[in-house]
Amino acid sequence: LSDKFLAQETINMRRLFLPKSQTWVYENDKRIAGFIYLLDNVVGGIFVHPDWQRKGVGKLLMDQACSVHDTLELEMFKANSQAIAFYNKYGFRVTSERHDEATNQPMLKLSYKKGEQANGPFLERFNP
Repeated sequence: LSDKFLAQETINMRRLFLPKSQTWVYENDKRIAGFIYLLDNVVGGIFVHPDWQRKGVGKLLMDQACSVHDTLELEMFKANSQAIAFYNKYGFRVTSERHDEATNQPMLKLSYKKGEQANGPFLERFNP
């Protein structure tokens, strides 16, 4: 992703998305290790500091989102194999795919329904 795109998304997150969202933050020793924000039942973003990745922080944040909503939706870059594996564990299903013109990248739309597991991993069908 271009630096220009990332800079604009940072501005959008601060000005547009976070003020309208439910946000949960995971802290360790008064330092932010990660956060997740929801716009209704849409996961706007989940971010975990690199020092805290693969230590259960993302799972704790997603567990919180799943405890608040019976259904969740999100969009992600198809090439993000780490995210695909993460969402696959929760039983998210791919509901559509589209081309994002701003990044020239394919995007996947995923959905989750509490108590419903995906019929086989979508990772196999949508591996980048």
